[in-house]
Amino acid sequence: MNRESVRRVALSAILMVVAAQLSLNLFNSAFLISVAIVLPPFFLMIWGKYPVLPAVLLAGVGNFLLRTTVNWLSTGEIDGSGLWQEMIFYAAYGLLFYGCCRRAEWSITRWQQLVQLVGIDYLSNLAELICRGEGLQSPQMHLGLLAVAVLRTALVLGFWLVLRSQSLSLLRQEHAERYRHLVLLISRLKGEVIWMQKTSAMMEETMNTAYKLYTRLQAQGVPDCVQALSISKDIHEIKKEYQLVIRGLSEAMEEDVDEGAADFRGLWQILFEAEQANARHAGVQVEWEVEIETDFQTNKQFQLLSVLRNLIDNAIEAAVDGRIRIAFSARHQDGQEVFTVTNWGKPIPTECLPCIFDPGFSTKVDYTTGQVGRGIGLCLVRDLTEQELHGAIRVDACDDRTSFRISIPTTSLEVSPCDSI
Repeated sequence: MNRESVRRVALSAILMVVAAQLSLNLFNSAFLISVAIVLPPFFLMIWGKYPVLPAVLLAGVGNFLLRTTVNWLSTGEIDGSGLWQEMIFYAAYGLLFYGCCRRAEWSITRWQQLVQLVGIDYLSNLAELICRGEGLQSPQMHLGLLAVAVLRTALVLGFWLVLRSQSLSLLRQEHAERYRHLVLLISRLKGEVIWMQKTSAMMEETMNTAYKLYTRLQAQGVPDCVQALSISKDIHEIKKEYQLVIRGLSEAMEEDVDEGAADFRGLWQILFEAEQANARHAGVQVEWEVEIETDFQTNKQFQLLSVLRNLIDNAIEAAVDGRIRIAFSARHQDGQEVFTVTNWGKPIPTECLPCIFDPGFSTKVDYTTGQVGRGIGLCLVRDLTEQELHGAIRVDACDDRTSFRISIPTTSLEVSPCDSI
């Protein structure tokens, strides 16, 4: 046996010895019925195959030594004459159960093996009674042994039902957690793909501009005009490679993820938990004010999550001294779904408000490193809101408060029940 098997044998034997002390008398004061013997099948369900026979035999010896020691301490005499028969029970049970496990893959879900478990328990008790010299002609005695075997087998079945219920609960939690991560990941990827598509369009414009410059310089007889043509060709090649990446990401998301439809309250819960983790990671303490007055089924969950995530991320980054107050509201108003993200943190200068949605514009500056933000977050929010969701975005700011208001037609978000099937 390897070290892990030895550890399991020792652990199961010790637990069986302890459980054997919880017992009751059935036919006489020496014949005790305990719950210890329900543990080998239970351990088999948890660990899979393990050395059952050594564990049960070791438990029988351990129980004999423990009871003998207790008698010696209480009476002053070492007398195991009435106790060694218990080892017969453990030996018989261990051999029968070991044979059952070796002959077929043991599973509590098979009724045949439940019947076998009842038979093993009954025969093991019968072997102990024979060694004690008990009269076996009494039908009541056989019925009693059978009742004990059925009861202990029912306990094993109960343990399995509890274990199965707990496993299913953990599995559901794990699936829910994976789904939350997947939804947020896809929302980020879709947002980045939209930005890459915008950049690809800019490449196309730049390529055309370079080619027009080449034709104009060529017409003017400029000797180095071929450089402009070279730039146009290079941009064209870069754009083709860029589009391959975009196509690959888009196809992967379409093939691997079934978007379906999701309800907004569920999406908000996913986003809220992710933003709480984001704030903790950034060392920011957030005072949340959340008011959800609407709910709807949408198949635009990734676009909507990208919009709201960027706005809330920006709000968290506006924290002052590691603290920020953020209010989020969602309501239905005049055929529109209206979302508002407000933070009370670092103010946006009034002169910057007309430019905050421009590509490359950013007020995020790390004065230690000199690094400036990419300036694509709010531009992405605007493009997603206006182009993908056909909505509108507005920003209001004063001395200590910045508020973004997103309004999207309900028809652009909501899907009918038959569409979500």
